[in-house]
Amino acid sequence: MSGKELMIWWNNAFPKDHDYRQKYKIAFGSSEHLLINQIDVYLEALETRLYTSYIESYQEEQNGLETYKKTGNWLKERELDEKRFSELFDAVDVESFNKKKE
Repeated sequence: MSGKELMIWWNNAFPKDHDYRQKYKIAFGSSEHLLINQIDVYLEALETRLYTSYIESYQEEQNGLETYKKTGNWLKERELDEKRFSELFDAVDVESFNKKKE
């Protein structure tokens, strides 16, 4: 296996490893890299993702609360572009709806 093939295989087998090495400035294949436990790498990535998700949810909730205080409306206004509206309208099966009524 060539060095290039090894790197491709490694990054496919351990997708979080590259980000971890970049964060801690660890070279691929170095003695420091060889000591890394891939479970720890995965858990750190999972922790980061969960933390980020929590922060985003919290901020969204706070924004909703601010909107509610200003407008009295908790729900977000959602806009459909004309193309999406047409797609949804065309997807309505009126004939099956009429058959259910009969």
